[in-house]
Amino acid sequence: MERLGNACDPPTHLYVWFINMCVYVCWGQASLDGTHPHQWTPPSVHDYFQMEENGQFTKLTRTVEVFICHNGDLDFWNVGDVTYTTDDIMAWIQRATHSPCPSAVDSAGVAGVMDLLRTAGVWYHSIRFGFLFGPRRSSLQYPMPSKKQFAETSKVAQGVFEEVAETLKGQSYDCIREGVKDFLLAKVARTKVLGLDLEGGHLVRFVNKSVDAFFDQDLLAAVRLFLANAKGSFGLCISCSLDADRQLVVAARGQTISIAFYPGSGLVLWGSEQAAVKAALVGEKLDYAHSEDHECSRCGYTGHGHEDNGACRLDLDDLGGEVVLIDWGQGTPTHSSDNLDLPCHVMMNGKVTLTIAGESLQKTTGVFKKRLVRLHQNPLIKPLPKIEADPVAVDIAEIPQVLSDIQSSWDDGQSINNIAAW
Repeated sequence: MERLGNACDPPTHLYVWFINMCVYVCWGQASLDGTHPHQWTPPSVHDYFQMEENGQFTKLTRTVEVFICHNGDLDFWNVGDVTYTTDDIMAWIQRATHSPCPSAVDSAGVAGVMDLLRTAGVWYHSIRFGFLFGPRRSSLQYPMPSKKQFAETSKVAQGVFEEVAETLKGQSYDCIREGVKDFLLAKVARTKVLGLDLEGGHLVRFVNKSVDAFFDQDLLAAVRLFLANAKGSFGLCISCSLDADRQLVVAARGQTISIAFYPGSGLVLWGSEQAAVKAALVGEKLDYAHSEDHECSRCGYTGHGHEDNGACRLDLDDLGGEVVLIDWGQGTPTHSSDNLDLPCHVMMNGKVTLTIAGESLQKTTGVFKKRLVRLHQNPLIKPLPKIEADPVAVDIAEIPQVLSDIQSSWDDGQSINNIAAW
């Protein structure tokens, strides 16, 4: 990983670090191809239509690829009204993406499904989405179009979209969306596209699903749709090259995810274990804006800005399930019609927003600010220890004192342990 400068330099810009740990799987046989991050489909180049704030689109040529890190197990996934095993889903993904399975581990299946669901702005992926999820089917065993057939149909859809978008320039996204649906259906109704026709309504559902996917299935919508149909446990970090310049998504259900914010240092850190971000990154210090230079308790750096007294942590609701879009760009973080009403919270002195979607029907997470755990000078959180030349020897030497402290805490009737035991 390339360093973005010295971690102890005074904060000047906001940096978001993508830290994906390569760990062995907790499901299936341990192997190098089973380590994280996972990617199913190799990079591919497509026309990408980026939604702008003024209701217009910017046409770009972009390389598309999706990466995921997953702590947990994918046991089943629903397509339509049918629940399928992970093995069945992975075999289906191979046929749909025309890409071989990169690994037998279940997390590779998560990556493959995300390839199918992150479609907004790309007509090839949107047409494929419409074919897979539009027509009603009771099995995954059906003829799959070739890549060439998907590409030819997406070319037709893109031509219709560009014509309608130019004609309705300045109109709302919903107006353009409905116009594209009408014109595209009229254009393909005369032929049997991808083996679908008007009989039984398959073609209409295909067109509607494809166009809606083009407008709505951004990264946040894709992760929400994945979890809505998934059975298993999930601590997820998901990124796509189309969004990586400004956002990523983390999600938790059955596995923990915690996010730590350091506004003074310009860092956003997250991990699938609370212990990874449980304590402040560095030691204690008074308000650095009104104090003298100091020596960092962990790295020895002398100067302002490293000890971050604005640091806090957000623990996602892993019991009810929660998805968080972390965005550090300009403008609206999501244009998906399903997500426009979600609460959006400002963090990092206005440089980052969090768009939060809870899966639970009951709002158990409470007021957002009350969920944030202060990391700096919190009496309930011990600061990180100083860096030692031989940390193992120090740990061993501290065992007697730790055991004594534990016993003392139980002997003290007012300790946290005693209070928690009640």
